[in-house]
Amino acid sequence: MNVDKKKYTLILNRNFYPLSVEGVKRTVKYFLDGAEAFCPVSYEKFTFDQWVEKFTIKEESMTIRSEKLWLKIPEILILQSTHIPSGSRRFSKKKVFVRDCYTCGYCGSTLNSETKTIDHVIPVSKGGKTKYNNVISCCTKCNSIKSDRSYEDMKKNYGWTMRHSLTNPDQNILYHVPASKVLKCWEPFLEKSS
Repeated sequence: MNVDKKKYTLILNRNFYPLSVEGVKRTVKYFLDGAEAFCPVSYEKFTFDQWVEKFTIKEESMTIRSEKLWLKIPEILILQSTHIPSGSRRFSKKKVFVRDCYTCGYCGSTLNSETKTIDHVIPVSKGGKTKYNNVISCCTKCNSIKSDRSYEDMKKNYGWTMRHSLTNPDQNILYHVPASKVLKCWEPFLEKSS
């Protein structure tokens, strides 16, 4: 799916704590499993059936479509749980690529399936760990040039600069959402997670 056309929903727990931001498929699953849509204008909550009754529309933008139904995608869903996740502890290369917007952290080139690699800022051979604060998205060319040298060595001797911040993507529920897709009505809830 084209990222410009993708729609997102903010998922909150029952205490209005932000848990995640999900695409349409996951949103529908949560909705069908008992989550309620929250209207940020009227502050009303709606079950799936109530939402269908009130928000069936005939326009293509922001809709979930089936043969018989065009349904407005909720901007916010509230789960019945009060659970606050501690964040996934498992390292994920995909999260690194998403965090770094699929661009090389050294030269800035756009990465694709043939050129994307992960570089250890402090190489494993020099004691570096495979953790988010020590890895960066890297093109195969820069990774080959850097080899097992540290970033500090490359900076000092070759003038390299790092283009990305080495943050933990699990700390930011928006890590995979383009800035243009973050909705204004989410802001009061997102402040709770920071």
